[in-house]
Amino acid sequence: MKYFGTFLLYLTLGSLWAQGETEVYLLDLTNDVDFPINISHNPGYDNQPSFWDNDHLLYTRTRAGQTDIVRYKLNSKKTEWLCDTAQGSEYSPLRIPESKAFSAIRLDTTGLQRLYRYTEDGKSELLFSPLKIGYHHWVSATTLLCAVLVEDHMNLMLVQPDSSAKLIAEKVGRSFHRIPKTLKISFLNQLEGKSVLSSFDPTTQNIQPLFTLPEGVQDVSWLPTGTLIFGQGNTLFQWDPNTSAGIQVWKKLTGINNISRLALSLDGKRLALVGEE
Repeated sequence: MKYFGTFLLYLTLGSLWAQGETEVYLLDLTNDVDFPINISHNPGYDNQPSFWDNDHLLYTRTRAGQTDIVRYKLNSKKTEWLCDTAQGSEYSPLRIPESKAFSAIRLDTTGLQRLYRYTEDGKSELLFSPLKIGYHHWVSATTLLCAVLVEDHMNLMLVQPDSSAKLIAEKVGRSFHRIPKTLKISFLNQLEGKSVLSSFDPTTQNIQPLFTLPEGVQDVSWLPTGTLIFGQGNTLFQWDPNTSAGIQVWKKLTGINNISRLALSLDGKRLALVGEE
C-alpha cells in the first residue's frame, strides 16, 4: 500500500515508533492465566481491537495489500469480513452506540482520510467531513470525541450532532476510554514533552490531568474497578488512582511482546491486546 506508512506516521505523531507485524490476542481474565491466545494469525498489520459486544470483537486485518475490518466471534472462533473497499483501507473500528453500524477511519488510495459509517450489509456513509480524523470515541450515538490531524500533531475535538466541532485540547495521542463509574473520558495529552493521562468531562467540558505515563506508553485501558492498566514489553502494569501505591506489575504474559493496544470487554471478563510474537 502506497499510503500505509504515511498513515502510521501521522497516527503515531511522527516521533513515536511505528509497529511492524502485529497480531491481535485475547486474554481471559476470569482465569489466572498468563498466556493470551493469538486470534488473528495473519501476516501484516492486525491491530486496533474494540469490542462489538461481550461475544464479538472488531479489529483491523490485513488482506491483499490493504486493511479491512473484521468481526471475530469469540464463541465459535470464526472471523467475518465487514467491508471490502477497493479504493482504500479501513482502520480503528468502533461500534456506534444504539445501532448495529460501526465507524472506521478510511484512507483512500488518493490519500484522502475521513471517518465513515458502515452498515452490516457493507454500505458506507461519510461522517463529519472535512475533518481528517485519526482516532475517535463515541460519547453518544450522535456526539464524537476525536483526534484531528493538524499539521504535525493531533488536536482533540468534540463534534456535536449539528457537526460543529469544538477544540478541546492540542497535541493529543490515541487511546480514548470511558472512565468506569463516571461519564468522563480519558485521553493522552502531550505536555512539556511528557505523555499525561487526562480526563475530559463531556458535560462540563473540564479537563483534569491524572497521571504521567512512563516513556513510550501510548495505550491504556480501565478495569471495571477503576484501575488503569497499560503494557510494556510482555508485562501489563496497573495504577490505582485511589491509592498511593504507584505503578505495580499486574500480569507478566508469555507468547507476546511489545504490547500496545488494549480493549476490555463490556463485562470486564476479556482483554484484547495487540503485540508481536
